[in-house]
Amino acid sequence: MRNAIIWAGMLSLFSVAALRAQEPPEESPVRDLTPPSLERATPVVGLGEHPEIPGNLTPTVPSHTGFYGRAEYLLGRPRSDNQDFAIRNGRGGLAITGPIESVRYNLGNGFTTELGYRFGPRGFDVDATVAYTYFAASGSTTLIADLGTALFPTITRPGLTDRAQTASADTTLNLNLYDLQLARRFLIDEHFAFRAFGGLRFAEILQSFTARYDGLDARNAAVQNNSRFNGFGPTLGGEAILAAPRGFHFYVRANGGLLVGDSTTSWLETNDGGNSIYVNAPYNVRKTVPYAGLGVGLGWQYRTVSVRFGYDVTQYLGVTDRVRLANDVAQGAITPRATNISLDAFFAQFALTY
Repeated sequence: MRNAIIWAGMLSLFSVAALRAQEPPEESPVRDLTPPSLERATPVVGLGEHPEIPGNLTPTVPSHTGFYGRAEYLLGRPRSDNQDFAIRNGRGGLAITGPIESVRYNLGNGFTTELGYRFGPRGFDVDATVAYTYFAASGSTTLIADLGTALFPTITRPGLTDRAQTASADTTLNLNLYDLQLARRFLIDEHFAFRAFGGLRFAEILQSFTARYDGLDARNAAVQNNSRFNGFGPTLGGEAILAAPRGFHFYVRANGGLLVGDSTTSWLETNDGGNSIYVNAPYNVRKTVPYAGLGVGLGWQYRTVSVRFGYDVTQYLGVTDRVRLANDVAQGAITPRATNISLDAFFAQFALTY
């Protein structure tokens, strides 16, 4: 009997505990007053960072750190003033009625190689790059005087080689550019991004010009002008990208700067097959050369691979000088003429991010 009473008491205790376990817990007297919207808020964006890359910019804007490289092929034509060498005398006699003839560059080829490293987390997009650009072009032309007329050289010493029956000119251009840059990209909206860059540029610009004359006053005469400019200075620029679906984009880029350096021009004029020297006078000057460039194009990018095609124009102002004698009376009266060089080129670019 006693054991039965003990077992009945234990069963009663277990029944009460089970009923209490099924009851809802009592609410805490202290309530959580934090708004639900703040619990789900996006973490605060730190300095130099921004949210995830939006919309159509996703395949266009890089999203990770690491090395990247670009290779660009250039096909273009340089343009330069001070390339004249003769005047056609269409009617003969003392009147100069013919056109002034100049030598022009043919299409040339070049390339640009670039190696860079991108720093920072996704979206930070600060990168440092080193780049090298090479371009070369040449041109030539030949003139023959019509019967009863003559050619008037425009770059010979006055009073010596004033008339010729044939004239020819050759010119070459070699351009070497070395760039060191830092760049930062800014995301404006889901379709538009802007990349600003600045740095230093070293430029070596080589230009040669040779004119040859024969007949009348000229006996295998020649005038040679070889110019070299070495300059160093700051460069600034920017690139705007307008993104479209599926990785396609349109872009515009512009840059400019100043180059400070030495311009050296050798001036040699001969006649009689080089046996008679009329002028041998190098000309050296230190100068500041401004330059500016503008390019437009289309591109496509998929993950770490991108391809671009476009057109680019760059102008160098007064990069070299060509010296001419003013008259045959004052033998030391020289007239330096600054030479501008421009390059307009189509390019095809391939880029790969590691």
